[in-house]
Amino acid sequence: MQAYYSVAIEADLELGGTDQLYNLLAGREVMQHYGLEPQAVLTTPLLLSWDGTKMSSSVGNNIPLTAPPEEQFGRTMRIPDGQLGEWWRLVAEQQVPDGDPMEAKLELARFIVRRSHGDDAARAAEAHFTRVVREGQAPAELREIPLPDEDPVHLPAILVEHLGIASTSEARRLIAQGAVKANDEIVTDLDVPRAMLAGALVQAGKRRFLRFGLA
Repeated sequence: MQAYYSVAIEADLELGGTDQLYNLLAGREVMQHYGLEPQAVLTTPLLLSWDGTKMSSSVGNNIPLTAPPEEQFGRTMRIPDGQLGEWWRLVAEQQVPDGDPMEAKLELARFIVRRSHGDDAARAAEAHFTRVVREGQAPAELREIPLPDEDPVHLPAILVEHLGIASTSEARRLIAQGAVKANDEIVTDLDVPRAMLAGALVQAGKRRFLRFGLA
């Protein structure tokens, strides 16, 4: 059915990633059965995520163009050194700079944030990364949310709504892995007594923070 799209629009050219080559060629085959000139096919290299797999918003291993600057910067810094050449070539259309891989990664992160949000946002995102990830401190500015009325508080729902976790299942995994803390104490329960969260600093992973109000 995907190949038939080329018939329906009488395509001259179809573009796709290298992982779609079979579907693109199938379009050429189907077109000939309908008496159409087979389309030309152009593929582009597939940019793999830092985990070596195809990027997916549902998995959370991508860098959305509309993501906040701090999120873009932090996700870029997860790229392994071995993938820097590929990322520089496909994202920045440049060769990876010579020298320290960490500096090359920082410059790529600056480029990605600057392209979407501007110079000031890139500088602020780097300062945030340095403070939170490299120095292990809480962000200079914390978003405070009202303490929920329910008791106990279902923490996965809070992480999804306010900290950008992709899904409640991912939030549960973070809690199970000991990656969620309240006032520097690891949270092990999905449902937390409301009184324990009053005024609490909540951290999910290394880069996501919020603070609950007192009441």
